[in-house]
Amino acid sequence: MSSEAINSDFIDVRKLMKEVSVEELCRTAEQFFAQRVNWDSLHAKPFAEIDETPELLVCFAQVVRGLNLLPDMTILDFGAGTCWTSHFLSQLGLKVIALDVSTSALKIGQRLYQRHPLIGNQPEPRFLQFDGQRFDLPDDSVDRISCWEAFHHVPNPGQVIREMGRVLKEGGIAGFSEPGPDHSKSPQAQNEMRTNRVIENDIDVREIWSQAQRAGFTDIRLALVHPDPFLLSLGEFEAYLSGEDSGERYVAETREQIQHRRVFFLFKGESAAPADSRHRAQNEHRDGKRTSECQTKAQGFEQLHEAPSSHRIIARTWFAAPAFRPRSPEAAEDLGIVLAELGGDGPYPHAISDLYRGADVRDLAQIRVARV
Repeated sequence: MSSEAINSDFIDVRKLMKEVSVEELCRTAEQFFAQRVNWDSLHAKPFAEIDETPELLVCFAQVVRGLNLLPDMTILDFGAGTCWTSHFLSQLGLKVIALDVSTSALKIGQRLYQRHPLIGNQPEPRFLQFDGQRFDLPDDSVDRISCWEAFHHVPNPGQVIREMGRVLKEGGIAGFSEPGPDHSKSPQAQNEMRTNRVIENDIDVREIWSQAQRAGFTDIRLALVHPDPFLLSLGEFEAYLSGEDSGERYVAETREQIQHRRVFFLFKGESAAPADSRHRAQNEHRDGKRTSECQTKAQGFEQLHEAPSSHRIIARTWFAAPAFRPRSPEAAEDLGIVLAELGGDGPYPHAISDLYRGADVRDLAQIRVARV
């Protein structure tokens, strides 16, 4: 049998993208979710299928980490679907805009929030329908954009990238987790395109980067992601740590894994977020006062640092046990970023350095810093 006969029913995704309109694809997505009667499996995601859960969580974590998120940031969750990623982002304290072409999907997502209410006083999400062409948002209105397994479904990627560049603030980041450059050729993708007439596009990062540059993005970074644990014997593990084993097998397996996965980030200017979001002054309190809170258990030590002019930094510590010694100046100045945020370039990091340098501390998890 000839290869032509074998591949006679092969769907060329590029051809399909020219044949179907944006409006038709929006209707297809709406019909898919509208006909769902039982929403339990959708609400259980990412824990609905045990074989899918590890990769979903690994890719979610990779994008979250790469986005360099901070509480109270506004994030556009593109292609949110039934909103499991949006729900997770809301619980992290982000102001989420869940965007999808299907009103039924967003309705299922709203029900997810009702079924599993957010814990604590977190920002309420916004549910926004997408017409497939333009985001109903002002220019420079979001801090971050997230996209999990949605971009490869759009028939007009260049236009969508332009919209992302339009609504993203200067210093913003768009993070994506998508399949690889041969996705459309996979049996599952072929079946979806043949049966449901949906787009299962290949992810060509060079093409995306070309479009992104025209949309105002200034940099792109790709992640090396290996969703499976690479298991070693004790001897092999120790050899790896010592450098006796260079890890070539791990590198080769990771290279094989990422043939079929693209986790990447588009940057619009320089990101303004600090390197470690744990040190950000947390949320604006509901009474409008900016504070950053932490408390460290302590015994018998207290220091008051007088800052110049209008600021006073009060740091209380009760050193619990000689179990942890900061291993670097960065660790010793654990609150430097928070203090700099409160008071600029003043002596605050030095005060913290004086306070912690050489101290044996078990728990640096919380320190109370007040601006008075």
